[in-house]
Amino acid sequence: MLTSDQTKRLFWLVYAITAVLQLFAISRNELFGDEAFYWLEGQWLSWSYSEVPGWTPWTLAAADWLFPAQHGYLRLPGLLAALSLPWLARRLALHLGGQAQTGWIAALFMLSLPLLAVAGTLAIPDIWLVFFTLLAVVCLHQAVSNQLARNYLWLGVVLALGVNVHLRFWIIVLLAGIGLLWHFRQDAQVVQRFLSLSLPVLVLGFLPIVLFNWQHDFPLLAFQLQDRHPWTFQAAHLGFFVVQVVLTTPLVFALCLAVLRQPAAISAQQKLVSGLLFLAVSHWLLYAVAGFFSDNLRFNWHWTLVSYVLLLVLAAGSPHIRERFKHAAWMTGVLGNWLVLGTLLYWQHAQSPPSALNTRITNNAVGWQSLAEKTRSVLAQQGSKHLITDQFMTLATMAFYAPQIESIQSLSHPLNRKHGRQQQLALMNRLYSGSEEPPRVLLVEQTAMDLTQRIDLYRTWCEQLGGLRWLDHWTIKGGMKTFHYLQTQAGVCQTPPAMYLEQNQGLIQGWVLEQSAWPITAISAITPAATALTVTTERVALGQDDLFADLPESGYRLLQFSIHSDQDLSAVQIQLNWQGGTIRSQLHHF
Repeated sequence: MLTSDQTKRLFWLVYAITAVLQLFAISRNELFGDEAFYWLEGQWLSWSYSEVPGWTPWTLAAADWLFPAQHGYLRLPGLLAALSLPWLARRLALHLGGQAQTGWIAALFMLSLPLLAVAGTLAIPDIWLVFFTLLAVVCLHQAVSNQLARNYLWLGVVLALGVNVHLRFWIIVLLAGIGLLWHFRQDAQVVQRFLSLSLPVLVLGFLPIVLFNWQHDFPLLAFQLQDRHPWTFQAAHLGFFVVQVVLTTPLVFALCLAVLRQPAAISAQQKLVSGLLFLAVSHWLLYAVAGFFSDNLRFNWHWTLVSYVLLLVLAAGSPHIRERFKHAAWMTGVLGNWLVLGTLLYWQHAQSPPSALNTRITNNAVGWQSLAEKTRSVLAQQGSKHLITDQFMTLATMAFYAPQIESIQSLSHPLNRKHGRQQQLALMNRLYSGSEEPPRVLLVEQTAMDLTQRIDLYRTWCEQLGGLRWLDHWTIKGGMKTFHYLQTQAGVCQTPPAMYLEQNQGLIQGWVLEQSAWPITAISAITPAATALTVTTERVALGQDDLFADLPESGYRLLQFSIHSDQDLSAVQIQLNWQGGTIRSQLHHF
């Protein structure tokens, strides 16, 4: 068994290595699309925003004002919050009656959650949810222990700040309030002081949110409670439980389960322990059950982080869990932590071509700087400093990485509505209004649109923008993402070819939708190893597919193709010779 001093030295070693990895990640990894949009919102300071309360945009605005304009500095406040968690956990473990050894183990546990480490490298609300939850529990313990009015007031301040992070913190406050009132129901002084001192300050924290939403017809509640959720049963959520065990690491997850054997509450301190258990378990179960009916379009793996953090603090001081089990759990968790951070760095900077899993997880966090450089070049060729983008993510990242562009606006797009950003773009005067103007450059991410959306969107934009003429294209990381540049007010509707392909019994088949006025001159296919494949083609009429129901038969046709190879084709990229250039599709994985 390790001594307290040995555990302390191990903590400092793990803490230093983790901090170095996180510092490297925040400085090297490009902004995730949501981070860029939070930064953009911070340039338009408001009481709240249409899809989130104000805390995250406010912190990014402060970082942007204090530090140079670089993505690493934007993430610094969140990283500092992440690096404070081990110290908050240690303090709480000691307050709950643990010895020095217990405090250092609790601190090590905060470095044993891979998703918590990743959240600390991103300028997103999740790390602040954990920070304010843990800080609020520390304040609650102080208040319950000495019954000083100022401690209850500080608890209210922390909760008031926390409710401005995300609606998910409101759930934490609600569950914590239920637990506190129940477990301290026979302690009138605690209940009375919480209701008379902490609660009024907490309510004040809602004022910025209420003020903004009252003025704009409550978009925050509409998006977070209605628009983003299907509210129909989704069996695919069963995978959530497997993912939780894997990403928490199996031993750490088992340790969290072992904490549930805590004894019944006796003293005020044990009441607090029971209250924390109630909060952690009810919070986890809420997302485990609600996930069958709620948002299935975004990752929800990290929503339960608060539960694991609280359970691990309790596990550090639990006398019912063997010390050898605790040490094995934090060691495997730390290794998993470093492995995840290292994998993300490898995926974003070294793996080429990207794997299917890499593409799914990091596709909104790579290539923005190269795209910004290409965009500046295209704008210079067109003699313009004004850009129109297809959706919020392209707009926000170009605004950050290409500040030389004088004005950037976004078109209406399904992704804007899916992420609750459409109304916010309009409020910031970033939503294109459709007024007549000189020709501009339109930047469109082809890979952000479903095939069923591309045809209709391009036709809609042609009408809205006075026609489109294709200018250029750009591919990121060997086909992870593809972008097209088009000129507005062109008088014609020349749009990039739409493509579909599938693999059936080893044969890859597909088609390209081409406009008769601008035919494709050649089509080829390559593997990630740059091996050329044999492609056969045939032009046919559109046929009766509903996808083409609104297209004029005389203006469009299909270029069908099939790819033959003796190789095991797990990934293929299509190349089209069109308008004097070569267009590369995204990398298709099979």
